[in-house]
Amino acid sequence: MKLHSILTGAAIAVAFSAPVANAGTIVKQSGSTNPGTIGFTNNVGGPVYGSPVKRAWNMQGSECCDYNQFVISDSDVTKLGRKPWTLTTVMQNLSTNSGDGTSIYAIVITNGTTGERFDISLQSDGLGNQILSDRYYCGSDCGPGTQSYLISGLGTNYVTITMTFNPATNTVNYYVNGTLAIANDPPWTDTGYGAIVAFGGVDGNFQLVQLKS
Repeated sequence: MKLHSILTGAAIAVAFSAPVANAGTIVKQSGSTNPGTIGFTNNVGGPVYGSPVKRAWNMQGSECCDYNQFVISDSDVTKLGRKPWTLTTVMQNLSTNSGDGTSIYAIVITNGTTGERFDISLQSDGLGNQILSDRYYCGSDCGPGTQSYLISGLGTNYVTITMTFNPATNTVNYYVNGTLAIANDPPWTDTGYGAIVAFGGVDGNFQLVQLKS
């Protein structure tokens, strides 16, 4: 099952201890902590996919369809609809090929009823660069991202990508290592999965996946 219709470098300093419940933090997966200990399951409700690696959690799927998800509570769904929020990832795409089947991603669906979905997708171009996309690319059934940003020379290094939500415009801005990359990007509609945070892909490491409001 897909999460659309699944569906759909500088060294980065990250705290790798077990997550601490900070004010405003809805979920925080960090370092090599097992995501199952903080409420993640795999996409069909069983034990999480992946395994710990040095200071990160590795996700390796057959295509696009193996991912871990965290169900957002009703109270937090209400909060996400009316307050600013951020989804931050520190991620490393281990693929150096290009095309479909080379992406990793972190996504948030903020309202399961209306299906408002926002994606952070990272895909190799086969030339030593990575492409940030606002829609996870999983083939002809969901299409390429509507907006993208080239991260030149990133290779297979880690990168910090943050989405910031503006409730006044119902759009997000994307930042790559603190630099604005994509501005005023609207959600796309993906119903049937509830309100979730999810991360996965073909082969990549995640040092951080954090949703805060």
